[in-house]
Amino acid sequence: MNSTITTCIILCISLAAIGYAQESRSAGPSISINPDYFAQCYRETVKASKGADPSTLSTRPCTKGLRASSNRVNQSALLHNRGIVLMVQGHLDEARLDFERSVDLASEVGMPHIALAQLAYRQGDYETAIAMYDLILSSGTDNPAVQRNLALIRENRARAEDGLSRTQVAGLD
Repeated sequence: MNSTITTCIILCISLAAIGYAQESRSAGPSISINPDYFAQCYRETVKASKGADPSTLSTRPCTKGLRASSNRVNQSALLHNRGIVLMVQGHLDEARLDFERSVDLASEVGMPHIALAQLAYRQGDYETAIAMYDLILSSGTDNPAVQRNLALIRENRARAEDGLSRTQVAGLD
């Protein structure tokens, strides 16, 4: 995993934890889940971001938390974290489903959207990644990592298009 993705994942983890804490306080006494599931799920996500062997990571704590919670904020955070673990394990379609469900449950544009943008970029879908980052920026974030990632994606897309153009021209010779 390259350092940009690792940095983005670490940023996602930190901001998700902050967002969860803020949103759960504003949501009132609706947390009806064993907090150990959150802690265990979060630990798996931290291990994933630190480059742990993907075969040693488990999505079980996140899945157990999802089964135990009916709270949208909790479910969104758990899906987001499980998606990160799945992404690191290479289960990209499952990760995308978790990120999309997390977006559906989220009350505002945030970490699940960043995760979807990262996943799209990782799969070479520059247009979707750019659209997601544009949405994130239009929501009013001033996160420099989002701006930096968007600039990198645009640069890589331009390089890919330039390479394709050169290949097409070379094919005509």
